[in-house]
Amino acid sequence: MIKIIGAILVTAGATAAGVSGAVRMAARGRSLRALLAAVIILEDEICTRMTPTPDIFDMLAGETPEPASSFFANICAGLRHLDEHRFNDIWREAVEVTPALRLNARERQALLELGYSLGRYDAEAQRPALSLARRRFEKFAADAEEERRRSAKTSVMCGFAAGILAVIMFI
Repeated sequence: MIKIIGAILVTAGATAAGVSGAVRMAARGRSLRALLAAVIILEDEICTRMTPTPDIFDMLAGETPEPASSFFANICAGLRHLDEHRFNDIWREAVEVTPALRLNARERQALLELGYSLGRYDAEAQRPALSLARRRFEKFAADAEEERRRSAKTSVMCGFAAGILAVIMFI
C-alpha cells in the first residue's frame, strides 16, 4: 500500500512540474500581451492625445493587467524622483525590479530601448520608437503564443512520463 501511495505521489509531483512549465509559458504570453496593449496605449496617448507622461503611467498602472501594472506602478514611483534621476534610468530600474514580466533577453532589450526613447523628444519624434516597439511586442506575443501552443502539452506529458519512469526505476 505504501509503495502505491509513493508511486502516485512521485508521478503526481513530476506531472505537477510539467504543469508548472506550461503555466509559466502561459504567464509569459499574458505578460507580453499586456505590454503590447500598454505600448499601443502609450503610442495613442503620446502621439495623438498629447497626454503628459506621468498621467499616462498612472493610467497604465491602474488599467493594465499584471504584471504590466506593477511595472508601470514602479515607473510611477520612480517618477517622484525625476529631478534626481533620468527617465531612462527610472525605466531600466522598473524593468529590473519587475521579474514577473518573464521577459527573455530580446524582449527585455526591446523594452529597455523603448524606455531610452520615451520622453527625450517631442511626440512626432517618439512615434517611430513607439511604432517599432509595437511591432516588436506583436511579434514577441505571437511567438510566445506559438511556443505555448506547441510546447505546453509536451511539458505536461514529459513530467508525467518522468514520474512513471521514476516509479518503474524504483520498483
